[in-house]
Amino acid sequence: MNRYRSMVKMMIDDALKSIVGFEGPHRERLKIVAGQKLERIVSEAIDRVAHIVVSRKRNGLIYCRLCSKGPFTKRGLYLHLRRIHRSEIEEKLLDEIARIIETR
Repeated sequence: MNRYRSMVKMMIDDALKSIVGFEGPHRERLKIVAGQKLERIVSEAIDRVAHIVVSRKRNGLIYCRLCSKGPFTKRGLYLHLRRIHRSEIEEKLLDEIARIIETR
């Protein structure tokens, strides 16, 4: 798991953008950082963490499930996650990557 820690640290900003739901080139950067073998695993881990971290209500409002704060805009949630929960999300990504690799 320690060998994936540096990869997660390099891709955390792009992962946060994916978790929040931004569109753009960050998905391509994630593929480059993760490499061809881990691309699917990292993508699946990000999707799983997104379901844990982000709550989207029917009326379009976005909340943080880690601390129950909100509502946020996409940008506001990205900044909140980056400033407040960055290390927690890094750990969740590492755990999910390890869990996915174990099951395969």
